[in-house]
Amino acid sequence: MDKQLLWNNRNRLIAWQTEHYKEEPGKTKLHLGSGKVKLPGYINIDLYSIEADVKADLGDLKAYADGTVDEISCHHALEHLPMAQTEPTIREWSRVLKPSGLLDIGTPDISLC
Repeated sequence: MDKQLLWNNRNRLIAWQTEHYKEEPGKTKLHLGSGKVKLPGYINIDLYSIEADVKADLGDLKAYADGTVDEISCHHALEHLPMAQTEPTIREWSRVLKPSGLLDIGTPDISLC
């Protein structure tokens, strides 16, 4: 495994995250499965974390009407769902996203695990 390549990719990811994860007034942005990480400008949602703004499950977005969310970000949480819940959860995310909305999903690289 090329450690330099991993470091370069990590640095590119950090640069992208620094530019991307910021407040944008007037936008509804959800950070699902937030854990201890609070993204600025996002509603941080987690069922278990005391740091979360809202206590809810990944697929529980009843508080949001159809097509009202600008962005959903979910990193290292989706893989914790039982397989039978994955599709209904992503359908729920799709329901609340605006037609031009962004879905940002990050999961572990199985080849590195």
